[in-house]
Amino acid sequence: MRLCGFARKLVVAFGVLTLQGQNPPPTAPVIWKGGLLIQGLEFSNPPRFSIEAPNGTVTRTIKVPLNTINRDFASSNFYALTNEGPQRKNPKDGSPTDFTFKIFKRPFHGGDWTEIGAFVNKFNSLCNVACLENGDFLGITSRAIFPVDGGYSPIGILSLDGNGVLAVKHGVTLGMERPMWRDPVEKYGSAQLNYPGFGRSWWNFAPLIRTAEHLVLVLDDIGWLFVFSPKDGALQRVARIFDFIDEAACAQGKTFSFVGLGSQARQDGRILLCTRSADAVEKSYASFGAALPEGIAHDPVKFQAWYSKTKSIRDENLKQFPFLSWWLFDPVTGKVSSENPPQDFPDRVSSAKEMFNWNWRFKGDGNLLYYQTEGASEGKNEKGKKSILGVIGLK
Repeated sequence: MRLCGFARKLVVAFGVLTLQGQNPPPTAPVIWKGGLLIQGLEFSNPPRFSIEAPNGTVTRTIKVPLNTINRDFASSNFYALTNEGPQRKNPKDGSPTDFTFKIFKRPFHGGDWTEIGAFVNKFNSLCNVACLENGDFLGITSRAIFPVDGGYSPIGILSLDGNGVLAVKHGVTLGMERPMWRDPVEKYGSAQLNYPGFGRSWWNFAPLIRTAEHLVLVLDDIGWLFVFSPKDGALQRVARIFDFIDEAACAQGKTFSFVGLGSQARQDGRILLCTRSADAVEKSYASFGAALPEGIAHDPVKFQAWYSKTKSIRDENLKQFPFLSWWLFDPVTGKVSSENPPQDFPDRVSSAKEMFNWNWRFKGDGNLLYYQTEGASEGKNEKGKKSILGVIGLK
């Protein structure tokens, strides 16, 4: 589960992503436990877990620890990953270092949050973890901390010793010809890209969806899905929504418009996904792209000026290519199949404002909830409220 959508949007925008038309707010994945639905409330202060009964009623909420950046639920326990920030500065260049991440645990049926482990790294590296059945943790990063096959992977395994110290065990291969990154590694932890078509920071915001039998990482930007074992974190299979965004295209650094518009686990373990149409993904960027210029990604003033200047390009992109597609992914077989749109659901997004306000998830009764977030469009201040636009029965 992930942080507040508006906060993530600003981090993505001011980070290192190339804007491929426009990027929607990621929706926190839900987790099914029996007949209950567990979700991390996206727009709550302080952040909380929410538990919904089958009739859609919220039965209770659980406040998470301070500085929580991601959440998980496994084996009847809640987990929270916190980022405590850098603990000191590098004496050579003054850069922050010794970033400390902590994992907390809380039983489903009650009790307090207990710290179970801490991970210290010179880079601001860890962005998500998932508890594995063997006691290890699957970790996700945009920094070069998980060595694999002579390079680095954004996915790795963290092991916990008897003293509460988390350490890198190994990187996880992603089933590709080469590792995602290679040397050299710069001072903030970024490594050279073997696949320029994969944005470095995409991994920070990719939803990690937990089902009873799988962990599914959805790379919204290009529509790739990575399936991992919940037992030991081993890669089981990789799938793509669009065949034209393959490994060769990513190695060549081909650019496509943003693919994903949300993904959620169904109670049967399959993943429901919404994307822009194939035409929009493949063709719209060539005519209505707004690539982020070099040198302004970390400059808020220059970035905001560029973002305002290119708003009309993003609007035109969506006006000309507004339509949406729905898909069903089976983690067991790796098959992605076209799915009929949910009844009465919007079939298009026609402006950057609509894109930023696009949110949906399952309710505890199995229906879909479509909502927009007030004040979230085009970088406005988040007010933390939802407008319920419709509860849609799933076909």
